[in-house]
Amino acid sequence: MGPMEEDELKVALAENVASLKEIDEALATSPTDKDLIQVRGDLQAAGEGLLAALAAQQQSSSALTADNFVGASHPSSIAGPLADDAAPSRSATEALRPAGPLPRATGSCGPPSAEPNFLALAERYPDLAPHVRLGQQGRGVIDFTNFKAARQLNRALLADDYGVDWWVPDGHLIPPVTNRANYIHWLHSLLDLCPAQEHVRVLDIGCGANLIYPLLGAAMHGWSFVGVDITDTAIEWARKNAASNPQLEHLLEIRRVPSEDPEAGVLTPAIQEGESFTFTMCNPPFFESIEEAGQNPATAFSGTAAEMVCPGGELAFVTRMVADSLQLKGRVAWFTTMVGKKETLKRVRAMLHALGVPSVRSTQFTQGRTQRWGLAWSFRAPQHSANKQSGQAVMLPRTKHTFSLACPKGSFVIFAALQQEQLADTATAAAFTAKCHAIHQDIEQLLLSMQ
Repeated sequence: MGPMEEDELKVALAENVASLKEIDEALATSPTDKDLIQVRGDLQAAGEGLLAALAAQQQSSSALTADNFVGASHPSSIAGPLADDAAPSRSATEALRPAGPLPRATGSCGPPSAEPNFLALAERYPDLAPHVRLGQQGRGVIDFTNFKAARQLNRALLADDYGVDWWVPDGHLIPPVTNRANYIHWLHSLLDLCPAQEHVRVLDIGCGANLIYPLLGAAMHGWSFVGVDITDTAIEWARKNAASNPQLEHLLEIRRVPSEDPEAGVLTPAIQEGESFTFTMCNPPFFESIEEAGQNPATAFSGTAAEMVCPGGELAFVTRMVADSLQLKGRVAWFTTMVGKKETLKRVRAMLHALGVPSVRSTQFTQGRTQRWGLAWSFRAPQHSANKQSGQAVMLPRTKHTFSLACPKGSFVIFAALQQEQLADTATAAAFTAKCHAIHQDIEQLLLSMQ
C-alpha cells in the first residue's frame, strides 16, 4: 500500500480524535482500566504519526492551493511553506491576501478567550504543524517554551484572525496576540471619553520588530499609527512587516528616535512639532536586567535587551512617560501604557492623582495564566466619567487623604486618591505614613527627571 493521500490523512486524523474522546469518556468512569489506558496510548501515538505525516506531505508540496486547507474558504489563508529561519516572501502570500474588509476579533480585556484549536490551525498553516502534537482528550498542544513554535503560532493566528502577514527575526520578542489585541480593545472603549475627532491616530512607543500594535489596530479598526523605536533592527523589520501588508501600509508610519536617554524623555522625542494623537500606547521594558527577564520558565524567553530591559525597570520608564505627559497634555487625548506588576500600577496611579491629573483609568488583561494591567490618564477627558473595564462602567471606591510633602521644587499639598485600596478605620498611622513616603519618592523621581 502506498502512502496515504492528504485527504485520507485528514479523515484518519479526525477519526483518531473522535476515538480518543470516546476512550477518555470511558476512562472517566474507569480511570485504572489497564486496557483502556493501553488503547489510549496507542491512539495518541497513531495520531501523532498521522499529524507528522500530514505536515510532511504539506511541506513537500511545491505549490499549495486553497484546496490544501480545511479552512480553504478563509480569506487569509497563507500559501506556501516557510522555513523557520527565513522571512516570509510576499509572493507566497499575495495570491490569497484578503481584498475586502478584514475579520475582527471579538475578545475583551476581561475574561480570557477560548484557546485556539491548534490542530485546525496546523491543518490550515502547515509550517505550524511540526510544532503541534496531540495532548489529552485529543486536543492539540504546543510547547510555548519553544521560540520557533511560538513564532509560527503567532504567524498563524495573525493571518487567521486578522488577515495580517507577520514575521520577526530570531531572538526578538514574540508578543502574545490575544493579550495585545485586548489592549487595542480597551483603547477602543476609551474613545467614548475622547474629544470628538474625525480620525483616530495612535503613537506606539517601542513598536519593536514585531509591530504588533499598529498591525492589530489598523486591521481591527482602521486606525492610523506612528510606531517608534530606537534600534536599527527594530525599524528595519517593523518596516518589512508594514510592507508585507499593503492593505494596511498606508495607515502605518515607522520612525527611528534617538537611543534611549533619560534626559531626553520617552514621549517628547517621538512627537514632532504640531502633531497630536488620540492615544499613546506602550509595552514598556518590564525588567531591570536581562537575567530578571528570563525567569519565566513557562514561555519562550525571547526579546532583545532594548525590548525587555530599562534601568529602574518599568516603574522608572513609566514615571518618565508621566513627566513627558505634563508637557504634552494638550496634544494627546489619552496617555496609556501596559504594566507587568500590580505594584507599579498602584504607585503610578497614586502619583498621577497626587499630581492632579483629572482622569485616570485602569484595567486588567488576563490571558491564560498571564496577567498584565493597562493604565490610562488624560487631561482632557471628563473628570467624573466611569472607569471602563470589560465593556462595563465600574465606579472604583475612593478614599481621599490630604497630606503635605517637601519636594525638590518646594513644599506643597498633595491630594492623593488611593484607588482600589481603601484604608480600613483600624489602619495604623505607620502603615499610612509608609504609603505616603512611597508616593513621595515617586514624585521626587518625576520632578528630578523634569529638571
